[in-house]
Amino acid sequence: MEPGPTDAGADARVLTETARAPPNAVKAEKLSVFLGARCLLSNTELKIAEPQGASRIYGLVGPNGCGKSTLLKLLAQRQLPVPETWDVFLVNQQLPTAGEHSVLEEAPFLAFLLSVPPIP
Repeated sequence: MEPGPTDAGADARVLTETARAPPNAVKAEKLSVFLGARCLLSNTELKIAEPQGASRIYGLVGPNGCGKSTLLKLLAQRQLPVPETWDVFLVNQQLPTAGEHSVLEEAPFLAFLLSVPPIP
């Protein structure tokens, strides 16, 4: 509760803090994923620069089985448990844990586009 103008001993200072946005809109560090003995991702890093001005659309391209969908699912915290040994930041905010938001609330932030025919 902030002190009112007539409160005895009221502190008249006004404090503001403006957090500077990080240079990356999405950043994942030290991400390793194992499914049983199989290593799906090993010490993976992903950095996507924060757009200046107009919005941008990014694509994650690679051969089948290289971990694209696994990485995106982990970033969205869906279907796979999130390891404790990684950090993901999205526009200066830690991503919510699974179950904090409904699928409808999360849908505008995640999209998968399957390539048909597959990219050679």
